[in-house]
Amino acid sequence: MQLIYYPAPILLQKMSVSNADENQTLEEQAQLATEMWKIMDENNGIGLAAPQVGRSFRMFVWKHYGVNLAIWNPVLTWIDGETSSIEGCLSLPNVQVTIKRATKSDLSGSHIQGLPNRNNVSSKIKLFGDSSITRIWQHEIDHLDGKLIIDNMNRQERITNRDAMQTLLKNAGV
Repeated sequence: MQLIYYPAPILLQKMSVSNADENQTLEEQAQLATEMWKIMDENNGIGLAAPQVGRSFRMFVWKHYGVNLAIWNPVLTWIDGETSSIEGCLSLPNVQVTIKRATKSDLSGSHIQGLPNRNNVSSKIKLFGDSSITRIWQHEIDHLDGKLIIDNMNRQERITNRDAMQTLLKNAGV
């Protein structure tokens, strides 16, 4: 498993909701999350969605105050507030875009209790996010919906990020 870079087609696809238990065993889910945390950490990331490692699942991992977490079929059930901040993306190295995001949210989905060292039990979860966590969740859910930070670039950011975008396209042979 490796990090996928723009313009890989999987990054532009909307992932459909699925029953993770039908597609993967809990052990396979735990292994996927563990491998994704490793890739995220190796690349100094704070979140990583399944499409960014070539997997067609509605699933992402993130780091919350030093604790690694994973969620399948995530849904933001409530968002509130608004703030703008500069974001980067592991699949778009050296690209930075200012994006408006909510400052508070509720996230629901399924997760595995005790990943990766205890008995793996899938369960429903609902979490409350502060401003920084809400930003991560929105960014990763955008990935699951086939949206990238570059979809939000203004004219000046297109100019500023031109070299980085050209490098990504060149590396992909485009």
